[in-house]
Amino acid sequence: MRKIIIVSLLLINCIHSLGQIKNPGFENIKDTVDRKPENWNVTKVQGFVISVDHDTKFQGLNSLSVIGSDNVNESSFAPFSQILTIDTPNLRQVSISAYIKTKDIKGSVGLWCQILDKKGNIIGFQNSQIQNVLINGTNDWSKYKLSLSLDTNAKRIVFGGYLQGFGSAWFDNFKLNNFIKREGKTSKEVVDFLTEVIDLIKEHSIVANKLNWSDINENITKLSLGLNKTQDAQDVLEYILNQLKLVGDNHSLILSKEMADNYARGNNAGSTELIDSLVSNNIGYIKLNGFSTTNVLTSQKFASKIQNIIRRINKHHIKGWIIDLRNNSGGNMYPEIAGLGPLLGNGVAGYFVRTIGGSKKYTSWSYNDGKVYIGKVLVMQVKDDYKLKNSATRIAILIGNKTSSSGEMIAVSFKNKKNTRFFGQASGGYLSANQGYKLSNGDVFYLASGNVADRNKNEYDDKLIPEILIDEDTHKNPNELITVARNWILRVL
Repeated sequence: MRKIIIVSLLLINCIHSLGQIKNPGFENIKDTVDRKPENWNVTKVQGFVISVDHDTKFQGLNSLSVIGSDNVNESSFAPFSQILTIDTPNLRQVSISAYIKTKDIKGSVGLWCQILDKKGNIIGFQNSQIQNVLINGTNDWSKYKLSLSLDTNAKRIVFGGYLQGFGSAWFDNFKLNNFIKREGKTSKEVVDFLTEVIDLIKEHSIVANKLNWSDINENITKLSLGLNKTQDAQDVLEYILNQLKLVGDNHSLILSKEMADNYARGNNAGSTELIDSLVSNNIGYIKLNGFSTTNVLTSQKFASKIQNIIRRINKHHIKGWIIDLRNNSGGNMYPEIAGLGPLLGNGVAGYFVRTIGGSKKYTSWSYNDGKVYIGKVLVMQVKDDYKLKNSATRIAILIGNKTSSSGEMIAVSFKNKKNTRFFGQASGGYLSANQGYKLSNGDVFYLASGNVADRNKNEYDDKLIPEILIDEDTHKNPNELITVARNWILRVL
């Protein structure tokens, strides 16, 4: 009997060290007018309504409903969250679960979680889609979970749910669960798969020599104990990616076979937003929010669309151009480079940099008459390419903290170009060259395997800092920054 009591107390202490979810069933309301739940952070997003629902619930009195109106963009999303303080003296596996019901979802619904270290840096991220759970359409109440691996660096987790696109979703009964320890041998399939991932990191990662391989190998052995199939190893992959983040690689990621196939087919390209206009005083304005597919035909159409916009705008007596990358969070850079080619001009735009045997190897990316090259390899081409009439006009590049990954690569392409200046705030800081490696189970490992340099071989391994830094209040108003850029183009500044 005494042993049972001791075990029970240890279990209680273990759960307590991970914190307790407050108001997990949304029974307590802090705002009776807007029906917002206590202890949960609700992000206000245009086109979405998040509120406590008395009528639809899994159990208890309430649930939390998230409703997206018919006019929201499928790429827009509304999250809600809660923060838990955690204390893990050793490596631990947990899961966050909740019951979810959906109606007419066009987009996706799911759970999400960020893992933070003591400085508040994100050292881990998971959501339902990453763990191969896609929730859309109409579904009755079902239990869903996110699996997490927490080590001693994890000090807080930010978790919750989200709706991307439109339709209605309800969330209820959130719970934090400790995993039951697995027993038995790890299958050869899993061992070979994890060895494949580790070997790629050791050979190609830009941070491979910063990793504590002794501890990592020991923890991988613990986490993979008893696993039989590669699809069961998501927790182990998450742990590996978290270790990369801890030593400075925030860019590497692994896409499931399904997500990688969708990316290649162009199923995600619908989220791309391209806005153009003619600013007063004959200044061309182009806003690029990213391009999310490697599909060749879709990429060519998008690049041609950008060039046709430049062709149309340039019929006016253009005095300069504004390229707005503030919401460009990444994707495939080459269609955007090809599309912006008339403004970029012919020649080398930047370099991928790898250190091999102690010496640096530079591989250029360049634009030349509608064609984009990596080194001497043609990767993108625009038919009937356009040549700018006045290549000496000023170009203003707008960036901010959402400018990330390929968005930053596009910005780097304009670095040290004559008559070009950067405006805004520091970029997101995902400046590395990711190489895609197809794994034996069909997943694709996009591994940060090189650094980035501009046309003058100046290297960037952190954030891009604009020459004209804008304060936060001005940055929040998109039109204010455009005005500042316009004044520079017109030589008012």
